[in-house]
Amino acid sequence: MYPSFLLRDCRVRRSGFSLSETIIALLILSIALFAVAGVPIMSTKMALHSIRREQAVFLAVHELDELEAEKSNSLTRSRREASDFPGFFLESQKRNGRGEVVVEWSGLAGQRSLTMERPLSRYSSTTRGKEFGE
Repeated sequence: MYPSFLLRDCRVRRSGFSLSETIIALLILSIALFAVAGVPIMSTKMALHSIRREQAVFLAVHELDELEAEKSNSLTRSRREASDFPGFFLESQKRNGRGEVVVEWSGLAGQRSLTMERPLSRYSSTTRGKEFGE
């Protein structure tokens, strides 16, 4: 008959990965790397948004305090840029014992605004500049 070396399987067994498997693995790896790279970028954006919003709240509270200190019962201040915070715009009004302030600024995702309103004390202008116990 045939010698034993001829009866063996003629197919050679290959080890390793095919080209398509390698390409798919690289595609999955690149998607994962893009996702991981996006995390610090988004966290930086959120931190900057937070800082700008905190500045807007500070400006609004400060402006409401100034409105409260004014002697007139009715006052409207037109839109103007905040002097210490470039890029922030204020608009305020005092009417019927209430103060309202609108702060606008350009954020990373476009134009942003914050509206704050509160009742104002009617005695604040009479006590302005006085120390406790006087």
